This record gives sequence, structure tokens and C-alpha cells, in this order.
Amino acid sequence: MEGSEPWTEAVSDNRIAARALLKVMASLGGGGKAASSSLWRPATAKMPANTPWTRGQAKGHSLKRALGSAFWSFPACLRQYATLVNDNVIRASAFLLLPMLAVAGDQLEVRSQMFVSLGREESYAVLNAPQEGKPEFAILFLHGAGRDHLTLWRHPVGRAALEKSPSVMVFPRGRLSWWVNSAEGRYEDFLLELMDAVGARRWAAAGWSMGGYGSLRLVTRHPERFAAWGGLLALADFPNGDYPPEQNHSVPAVFGPKPNWAEWNPMRDVGRLRGKRLWFLTAARAFDRAMNETLSRRLKELDIAHEFRLVEGGHELKVVVEALDPMLRFLEEGDNGPK
Repeated sequence: MEGSEPWTEAVSDNRIAARALLKVMASLGGGGKAASSSLWRPATAKMPANTPWTRGQAKGHSLKRALGSAFWSFPACLRQYATLVNDNVIRASAFLLLPMLAVAGDQLEVRSQMFVSLGREESYAVLNAPQEGKPEFAILFLHGAGRDHLTLWRHPVGRAALEKSPSVMVFPRGRLSWWVNSAEGRYEDFLLELMDAVGARRWAAAGWSMGGYGSLRLVTRHPERFAAWGGLLALADFPNGDYPPEQNHSVPAVFGPKPNWAEWNPMRDVGRLRGKRLWFLTAARAFDRAMNETLSRRLKELDIAHEFRLVEGGHELKVVVEALDPMLRFLEEGDNGPK
């Protein structure tokens, strides 16, 4: 499960960056002098494996080299700042780098703002945000359970696919909300509020796994707001107790008791997808395969055009990142894509 992103709020908004900088200054306390005096000594803290930090800082190498490597991949290394914040050396390096974080990343901006629907601040990322005005077209991209709004950007294959796209993409952070309004938070309303804040005239929705479910449900509930939908390993017929365990997912508490499950299932409203451009994919060994096949059959029964693909693999991130390029190209075709 992906952890929290306490440093990502510093990336795109100078006011947020200043707030985060104050947090770092407060954390320095009496250790500031020791931190600055040993800034370029070899670090001894344990680093997570295979990260921008460890690629620049093998055992015995200086922190200076690590910072140089990490400089070129800010989004991916932010988590490492958080995990090492108790080390004075990292505190000092964070202090020095935070002003740069506020302006880093021309393509991906990570933002945090107050949302009325949630009653608190929440993070989201925007790819290819216009320098001025509102975008004409944008893709709302929802992540899977146990992942977050930066998962695809941190993955080298995922990032390569995203960087090829000219589209504005919005990646909200949904935690384990299943992207619905519940006692855990009003996340469906959060998505609509976020869309209003971004202000694009035309939208496509996409997502994988939990995000495939959430994006499909959002389009069926608000069809007037979307021109297209793309799903990767989507839990398309969920919650549904009729599938055997090997073809199903455990039903989270947000959906309540079993008699209520049908009202949460987007399959009951797929007729509202008529006129949308639809593209979805599953994998041969993925537990969600039967759900996506059911969705395709139902769309055929309703004579709703769609493109459905079956590839090798399981319900795994590898399938998701490898399918990003064809899905994005489909969503960007014709009248739906960026002008």
C-alpha cells in the first residue's frame, strides 16, 4: 500500500511551499547547527531500495551526490524526504531544496487545496497544465486501491506514456474511498468540485482497478459531464456477490450491507454510456476479467459501441502502465481530444 505524501504539497503553490518550509524549520529545532556542519558527510540513514535516493547514494557515497541525482526526479523522491525527516542531514537538505521544489516540474504539478466537499485540504496532480486560462480538454484519472495520485508518474513505463500525451490530465488522491460519497468522505463530490476548479470544457474519465470502478460509476452518474471513458482492470461489475471469490474483490465497508450493494454498482446504469467513446482492457489472469466481459456483453446487448481488449497478465500495475499509451490515444481521438 502506498504511503502518504506529506511533501507533495510543496511542489506547485508557493504559499503551500512556504508552509512546508516552516514545518521543516520547526523540525530543525536545536539540531540545525549540527545538520549544516555535516551536510556533505556520507549519510548513514537507511534508504528505501531502488529509489532516486539510492540510485544516487550507494553505501559510502556522499549526500551531495544523492541530492544531485534526486534533483532531476523530485516527484519520485518526495516520499524519501518524509521517511528520513528525523535525520538532521535530510532536514537540512530539505530546507535547502524546498524553495526549488516550489517551481520544479514543468509537466507535472502537485497541488493541495481546501475542498468544501471533504471539509479539508487534499492533494492532486495536474499534468500539462496550461500556463494561462482553462484547458479545453482534460482527462480525470483515478488511481487504484493502495496506490495514489503519483503512482503512474513514479513508474518509468507509466511516466514515459504520460509524457507522450499532450492532454491535460488530473490525478486526484482518493485514498481508499472507492471514489464514492460515504462516511469516509464525500469523494464523488470531491471529484466534481475538482473538475469545476480545473475548469476544462470537455472531459474524459479514466482509471484502473478501484479507479476503473470509480470513473465508470462517475460517468454513468454524470453522463452530461463526460465525452469518453477508459478503464484498465476496472472492477466494472462491483460490488456483486454473484462472482466466485477468485473472480471477485472483497467488498469494503463503505458499501454497507449486501442488500445495498446493487445501488453502488455502475452496471445498472450502463445505458447512460450511449454516445460516449468507450475503451477498456483486462488481462487473461486478472480476477476482474469476468466483470469486464460482463460489461462488454451488456454494452453489446444495448448496441453501445465500445472497444474491449484482452491482454496477457494479471491484475497488476505492469498491465496498467503498458496499456496507458493505447488508452490515452483512444481518449484523445476525434472530437474528444485536445485541440
